[in-house]
Amino acid sequence: MIKALIRIIFLGGALTLAGCDHTSLPEVSMLPAAASNPRASSASQSEAADDFVATGAECGIDRRQVATMVYLPMGSDLGEGILGCVLLRAPARVRNAGLHDRLWTISRALIPDADEFRIERFILAQDGRTDTLAFVATLDDQGRSWEYGINLQDLNLLDRSVFEELLSTIIHEYAHILTLNETQVTYDSALLASYTDMEMSDAEYEALLVEVEADCSVASGVFDGEACFMPGSYLFDFYHGFWDWYGEDALELAFQGTLFKDYRTDFVNDYAATSPTEDFAESFAAWLMPEHGAFLITETVEDKFAFFESQPELMTLRDQIEAGLDEVRAGRIF
Repeated sequence: MIKALIRIIFLGGALTLAGCDHTSLPEVSMLPAAASNPRASSASQSEAADDFVATGAECGIDRRQVATMVYLPMGSDLGEGILGCVLLRAPARVRNAGLHDRLWTISRALIPDADEFRIERFILAQDGRTDTLAFVATLDDQGRSWEYGINLQDLNLLDRSVFEELLSTIIHEYAHILTLNETQVTYDSALLASYTDMEMSDAEYEALLVEVEADCSVASGVFDGEACFMPGSYLFDFYHGFWDWYGEDALELAFQGTLFKDYRTDFVNDYAATSPTEDFAESFAAWLMPEHGAFLITETVEDKFAFFESQPELMTLRDQIEAGLDEVRAGRIF
């Protein structure tokens, strides 16, 4: 993968980073009260703003290491940001509202209208402890609403290679929202809560996993350890088309990193081999940006492209995203 930039997904406030040994992007935010944000006018918005402690923005032991700006966007309007983490003056990039508006405009160009409404929080973080470039996270236990974040640390919109990596990453993160929302998968609220339940023993957690997997099997779904891919969903069909044949230990092999070692040409890169969700997201981004240097296009990868092309809805989304790519690259929208 170019520059070893990492794309991550949070589920229900808990970090999922298959195949990677570390990450530093946030788990806990330290943010002002909702009253500081004029958008927190309704009870639900106020509650959401007050609940930022679970948004995934860890300040770290040394709060000088990371700073965040959080927005509650409404269409093209980001509104007033809420500054978090820093005790002293925030870094310039975290205070640069113009840069934030540009990044939101670029993101909106690549995220189809049909799903943009799901993004209820937009987080800009400057975190030098990690090479994570972006992340998405569910804000509920169903996948209806999401937060989406970008790390400003090494971002340079004037550097073509960094800019193209940003575009492919936005598409990748959108693929997670597309495939892990409430129309595609189901989540178990008890399992999501267990990620932050420090009093739950390992034995209790393992028993809960077995129970949730059994429930998913009863529903004829595919359980990946966190979500149940429902029959007819994109990930359900993708899994049976490209992962089922690896055997019942496929997910464990993927987590260990050996799947890529044994089946290198099945994937666009090593990160795609860490889980079916990452394989779908990376392959989806490669489908939209096959010329990007982060992707190796092989015969099996082309079969995955054919899978996408067999889905009329995905073809419609591709047209919209490609139009957005053209506009962004031409500089017409920012």
